[in-house]
Amino acid sequence: MRPHRSLRRDSKEAAVALLRVPLSSPGLSELPASEDSHGILLIKRSERLRGHSGQWALPGGKREGNESLWQTAKRELLEETDLNPNRVRWLGDLGAVSTGTGYNARVFIGELPQPTAMRPDGSEAVQLSAYPESWLQRDDTQSHAPVGVIDGRHFCWTLPGQTLPWPTPLWGATAFMLLELRRRLYPRLADPDWQPKH
Repeated sequence: MRPHRSLRRDSKEAAVALLRVPLSSPGLSELPASEDSHGILLIKRSERLRGHSGQWALPGGKREGNESLWQTAKRELLEETDLNPNRVRWLGDLGAVSTGTGYNARVFIGELPQPTAMRPDGSEAVQLSAYPESWLQRDDTQSHAPVGVIDGRHFCWTLPGQTLPWPTPLWGATAFMLLELRRRLYPRLADPDWQPKH
């Protein structure tokens, strides 16, 4: 059973852009040392936001008005990173993931064919970075760590060796979206232990 994939009937709708981007793209900061040429684009959420403040996440947000979820994903990407969604090669979607805050978030995947300048909007996103793509294949980049807002230790993506979170835990819906990407890209790899620890 994969509880993060079960959808709540009373939930609100959101959309997320999960993008493979060149690590040489201008505007990315706090890049970890790796031999990768590409990574998964992340935003650092402002400390002023009510939910998930200060955490690293994928660009995205709630649906507004009558827009489609596809339009939501592109709008949020542009707003948070100043990246024109028309520069992205869109590849499909991973379906919807139910979040702990009551949203069903549809995850649209794509790739940026060449390095392109990005910048955080300074309001919702205060920094941009990327998680090296090869780290999704490794067994030593998953761990369980305290997340500060929920008791216990929770599944997250880390630096290789599981010594420290990267650079803050990639946990919750973000962690499970990356796990779903790993399942699609590397179906022969066994799932890590994603159950919470108390």
